[in-house]
Amino acid sequence: MLASERMQFTTRYKNQPYDTVISFSASLTKEEALPLMACLEGLVGRMGGKDE
Repeated sequence: MLASERMQFTTRYKNQPYDTVISFSASLTKEEALPLMACLEGLVGRMGGKDE
C-alpha cells in the first residue's frame, strides 16, 4: 500500500456462505497507514481466534 500497488484480500467470517473480496489501490503516507494497519491486525487476530 505504501508503494501504491494494487491490493486484494478476501475474508469469510464463521458461518458466512460466501467470500468478501476487497480490491483497491491507494497511496498512503506512513502516518495514514498506521491506523489502517492497526485495524487489519485486529481483523487478522479475530479471524485467527486470538484475543486483541
